[in-house]
Amino acid sequence: MNAEYFQKYFLDLIIMLNELATTTGKKYIIVMENASYHTSSYAPPVRARKQVIIGFLLKYKQKVLDVNPALAPMYEKDIPEMTLVQLRPLLSAAKKKHGFYRIEELAKTHRQVVWRLPPWYESIISSY
Repeated sequence: MNAEYFQKYFLDLIIMLNELATTTGKKYIIVMENASYHTSSYAPPVRARKQVIIGFLLKYKQKVLDVNPALAPMYEKDIPEMTLVQLRPLLSAAKKKHGFYRIEELAKTHRQVVWRLPPWYESIISSY
């Protein structure tokens, strides 16, 4: 299994759940573990080029400011002037808090909810 294949499968699942929801009138929640193909991120890697990181930080300004509210007064002016050493912690903090997972964005666009199990939960389940 890889992220691309899982995303195709997940889209089919969401479509099926939406059809069931309209038929039955029930809502569904998708519970997901933390397999690597479930957690592929659309955020750039921390080692990405400066312009890629700047573009991402500017596009997702509200989520970055949620983590670093002190940046608000001069955000658009300051971000492009920062060095990679300054940008990387901002990107890391935003990724840690918000994840930027492709699967969750896909679910949100189709009015579905994804709940993620905590990382330690998997080891508890596998021991039974």
